[in-house]
Amino acid sequence: MDELLKVRNLVKHFPVTAGLLRRQVASIHAVDGVSFELKEGETLGLVGESGCGKSTVGRTIIKLLEPTFGEVMFQEYSLSQLRGKKLRGVRKDLQIIFQDPFDSLNPRHTVGRILEEPFLIHEVEGLNTSESRKKHVAELLERVGLPHDSAQRFPHEFSGGQRQRIGIARAIALKPRLIICDEPVSALDVSVQSQILNLLLDLQRAMNLAYLFIAHDLAVVRHMSDRIAVMYLGKIVESGDSDALYNNPRHPYTKALIDSIPFPTPTSARSKKILTGEVPSPIHPPTGCRFHTRCPIAVEKCREIEPELKPCENEPDRLSACHFT
Repeated sequence: MDELLKVRNLVKHFPVTAGLLRRQVASIHAVDGVSFELKEGETLGLVGESGCGKSTVGRTIIKLLEPTFGEVMFQEYSLSQLRGKKLRGVRKDLQIIFQDPFDSLNPRHTVGRILEEPFLIHEVEGLNTSESRKKHVAELLERVGLPHDSAQRFPHEFSGGQRQRIGIARAIALKPRLIICDEPVSALDVSVQSQILNLLLDLQRAMNLAYLFIAHDLAVVRHMSDRIAVMYLGKIVESGDSDALYNNPRHPYTKALIDSIPFPTPTSARSKKILTGEVPSPIHPPTGCRFHTRCPIAVEKCREIEPELKPCENEPDRLSACHFT
């Protein structure tokens, strides 16, 4: 598979201001040096606790947020260098599905108008008449499992799962190559989550889509992903093949996340290491390893020296940032 997306040393800091003049007094280190690659047709899961920076990574890649530092290469384009018409042309291949399926849809527009908008903005060839656009909207609705008459209705008339299907239809409207899925099922009932996940998998197979799948639930991420990257406090602490990472975690934080997954047979013996303490402030992240304040195996070295994210012994495709990997 060809490489589609390459992220190198991505940094995003948000200023903290104070006083009448709103002077900057500190920075929130939301993303602090994240690097990874994504191939065509592949799914990379990005997982971690709330506030670790994973959604900021997705929004910075798609340029909803401007990066503080770093480079994002999509195909042969450096997104940080693109502006205006050139950026709009690349954005046809780079779409996003938001977490909240209600806030991401304009409540004043019908579903038909919401789905027609990408064709108008990008002046899609062959869809320059109202009739041709309506026909294509009907095909999109059918593809995501919604009836044709949905086009005449408004977002508030649908359930949460149906609204997310509309968001997915909008994301695939321009036949993109990469979709950033920003916690697409976390706001939905458990009974609906599996339907949306299976829809995403069906669309991926049919359209050869690549996904950056962002979530905090490692069980969901494992179901969806070929590879997984685990984030903690703005940094990736471990990455590798989905099954290998799940079955043999190399970082204490990954182990704690896996231990938090409910086990289907409660009577089965399974050792658990429950995390204690709070996530440190991203304004003043700890020195050394950022996880040392909650790590059960931390020593003085962990408090002083930041471990490098590097290949594990005998597993060159597995990366871990721990002194005891």
